[in-house]
Amino acid sequence: MIAATGDAPVDRNHGKRTMGAKIEDSNIERKAKINLYRNNRDYRDNGKVKVISLNGNVLLAGEVPNSAMKQEASDIVGDVRHVLSVHNELAVQEPTSLFSRFTDTWITGKAKTRLLFSPNTPGRRTKIVTRRGVVYVMGLLTHAETDAVVQRLQKVYGAQKIIKIIEYID
Repeated sequence: MIAATGDAPVDRNHGKRTMGAKIEDSNIERKAKINLYRNNRDYRDNGKVKVISLNGNVLLAGEVPNSAMKQEASDIVGDVRHVLSVHNELAVQEPTSLFSRFTDTWITGKAKTRLLFSPNTPGRRTKIVTRRGVVYVMGLLTHAETDAVVQRLQKVYGAQKIIKIIEYID
């Protein structure tokens, strides 16, 4: 209401997500997991699938036993309401070991810390996920911010590769 009566142009802050968008992303993640598990018990029993949503862009990371399940996962998640795109990074292999998952968690924590304590990177506007040493970066960023984030993440010990899933706001 205040913006409508002011002199400045009315526009939203493209770098910030609304509370509604955050809730919708949580709903997408929950619905996607439920739909995967209901469709095929192997997603729960023989695979490790992580579903992450940011502004309707969904990342599937983890492991599945066969390529048919990998394709099926994309189709199932793509049918969830409000999903704009699906980035299927599932590996066709046995689930990773507990030690490997612990290492991935450690890498993610280290990466998030580097971004949060750097004045040049928008750590609060990025999501970091690590699977099998691959660091996935999701966010609403400018090209310059993305370059700064990648530069910081390249210094994280143990990160083998960085994959950007960015919605550019410039």
